[in-house]
Amino acid sequence: MECGTNRWEGREDRRDDCLGGVRGRCSRRALLGFALGQLLGAEFARGAAPDRDKALKTCRALQARIERYTRLRRSGAKAQQMERWRTSRRKSSDEFRRLRCRRFGRELRTSK
Repeated sequence: MECGTNRWEGREDRRDDCLGGVRGRCSRRALLGFALGQLLGAEFARGAAPDRDKALKTCRALQARIERYTRLRRSGAKAQQMERWRTSRRKSSDEFRRLRCRRFGRELRTSK
C-alpha cells in the first residue's frame, strides 16, 4: 500500500512497517505525523481523568450552592436578604451553565 512519497528529497523511502502494520512506501512526513499523533493521543488520555474529576468537583460545589440558596429563599426572610440570595443563586447558576455542568447529569444526581 502506498502511503506517500518523500517530496523533500525527491525520492521515496522504503519502510518495512509503515503506519502500524501497513507495508509499502511512506514519506518521512507521514511517519512523523503518525508518531506525533500517537504521542499526543497518549498525553491527552493521561490528562483527561484529573481534569474531569476537577470539573466534576467544581460542578458539585456549584450545585450544592444553588440548592442552598434555593432552600434559604423558600424559608423566607426580609426583602433585601431575599434579593441578595437571589443574586447569589443566579451567579452560581450562570457559572454552572458556563462550565457546562449538565454533561455530568447522572453523576451530579448520585453524588449525595
